[in-house]
Amino acid sequence: ARAAVVVRNNIKALGAHASVTRVTAERYLRDSPPDAFGLELVDPPYAVPTEQVAALVAIIKKAFAEPEALFVVERATRDPFVWPEGVEPLRHKAYGDTTLWYGH
Repeated sequence: ARAAVVVRNNIKALGAHASVTRVTAERYLRDSPPDAFGLELVDPPYAVPTEQVAALVAIIKKAFAEPEALFVVERATRDPFVWPEGVEPLRHKAYGDTTLWYGH
């Protein structure tokens, strides 16, 4: 909740036109009309199973991503990430307990 307020305040201070939606990823994907974005950041809690994260990425790829969109998935380093079909792995980089996985 606090992070959403900070983001809203930053948007206002910059005079930018953007919206902040505070719902679960599943609800957002279910209730939002399809749209195309070039950058997809997926940062679920580490407790969310890898299979569930991959399923979310597959839904995003199908309904919300531009054809060459870049995906960045954050996961615990101890849990390797397997991309769903249709997403090409690019690289991954570990930062201590966190690994960022890049694909398109």
